[in-house]
Amino acid sequence: MSAFDVAKRHPGALAQMVHDVPAGMKPAARLRNFIVTGRRWVRSGLAVVVPMILLVTCAVVFAASDREDCADADNPDQKIASCSRLIADDAESAPNRAQAYRNRGAAYYDKSEFDRAIADFNEAVKIDASVVPTYFALAYSRRGLGAAEKKDYDQAIADYSAAVKLNPTSIEVYKDRGNAYNNKNDYDRAIADFSQAIKLDPNYALAHNNRGFAYFRKNELDRAIVDYTEAVKRNPNAIRTTRSPTTTAALLMPKRMITTARSLTTTRRSGAIRGWPAPMRIVASCIKPRATMIARLQI
Repeated sequence: MSAFDVAKRHPGALAQMVHDVPAGMKPAARLRNFIVTGRRWVRSGLAVVVPMILLVTCAVVFAASDREDCADADNPDQKIASCSRLIADDAESAPNRAQAYRNRGAAYYDKSEFDRAIADFNEAVKIDASVVPTYFALAYSRRGLGAAEKKDYDQAIADYSAAVKLNPTSIEVYKDRGNAYNNKNDYDRAIADFSQAIKLDPNYALAHNNRGFAYFRKNELDRAIVDYTEAVKRNPNAIRTTRSPTTTAALLMPKRMITTARSLTTTRRSGAIRGWPAPMRIVASCIKPRATMIARLQI
């Protein structure tokens, strides 16, 4: 860019350059000094403009790199760092920030930091309701499992309920919430959840098994027998291959015990045998020596 170009584009600069030429100079010298002054202005302008262009270019490159890492980085910590920078950038559009929250939440999920994952997923949905985080329901479900392990069944049920709301077709969540209700001795609600899981997948052996346990605890022995029988019939291979011998025995044992209890109850009612305890006492007396196995009845 020549001094004359500068003068055309910036009249104020031209006035300043003219002002900088000392009075009394010969015309040729004045022209020469004018051109030199113009060149100084161009150089000083470039000294400011070029770094600014470099800074802007670097910012654009870094932002693009952060977007890429936030979406696709294999390392969860790297993904969290990149997404965090995008979230903190007010210049980012709302959809981009929503995606960043979703991706950071997924990274926290991979690190089993479910509280942070759920917080980020909620922020993503708050910013953009069309965003559906992949692990949203799973994060609630996994946090619910953690609460259940601590015997905080109320918190577990709350998390499972949130998971069901997000994914009403998850048989695992219905089963897990049913287990939590069983542990609170709320057998009717447990049965309702196991029944919903069975409705979604009639071959879900664990739901049959755990509903049988709830019926067993309610002293509805006929229904318990039906469910335990269905559990074995629906998936006998899984029970044999994925469960330890002790757990397998625990799964099959109630059917034999309940059948015995029902038989003794019938005999008692016929008057042939007197003085027998109530059916549940009979079952309890059978169970007592095997308390460890019975603790695994619910899977």
